[in-house]
Amino acid sequence: MKAHHVVIAGRVVGNVVAAEKVEILPSGILEGNIRAPKIAIAEGAQFKGSVDMGGKAPAEAAAVHTPGPPDKKDPKEHGKG
Repeated sequence: MKAHHVVIAGRVVGNVVAAEKVEILPSGILEGNIRAPKIAIAEGAQFKGSVDMGGKAPAEAAAVHTPGPPDKKDPKEHGKG
């Protein structure tokens, strides 16, 4: 589930991603991971999972490594060394 602001009052099984905040009300049950900059878990709520309150994930393009062309020796240098 992805949204700007998520409020859980019933049962949710699965991961929850919010741009702003995830709230679990006293009647809420969440079995899954939370990823949001802010969370609120009310007394009596049930939560089983992990929380990631870090910033935005780095762009996928930044994670891709594109190697340059292979090193080529000058043909004149062949045989020297």
